[in-house]
Amino acid sequence: MNPLLERIAEIEKQKGTIHRVEYVREGKTRAKNPPPRLIRKRTVFSMRLGHSYYNQGAVKEKHESGEREIAPNPKMVHISPALVEHADTKRLYLVGQPIGKPEVVWEMGGDVVNKSEIAEFLLASEFKDGEERPDHFTLPLDGIAYIK
Repeated sequence: MNPLLERIAEIEKQKGTIHRVEYVREGKTRAKNPPPRLIRKRTVFSMRLGHSYYNQGAVKEKHESGEREIAPNPKMVHISPALVEHADTKRLYLVGQPIGKPEVVWEMGGDVVNKSEIAEFLLASEFKDGEERPDHFTLPLDGIAYIK
């Protein structure tokens, strides 16, 4: 079995515990101004994992008020409290509740850089820092470096 899946199974036995999760992905870059070297975004989240999203009080209130749909993406199938699978692609995602603000580190060619040094190469969607944080989100399992 995949070690990450084994770790998630252990976490789910404890229900709702908080963990540090590192997620790594390529930066979203401009096609007309490509960077000279690969840009990566490393994000470390504190996340509550292994609990039922739909049983949270805030979520129930949003569902009852109509502010949030009960199943916004019917193609995402819950496998367990911390895992969902896309029905078509079979890609697995970790599901969790973010706690606090994530730590972000940008790299270019393996070297840590300030975001301002690579801003000219990044799409505007990489600059959404001031947006309201979701009460839950999904991370593709293949981008997770670790769960502690």
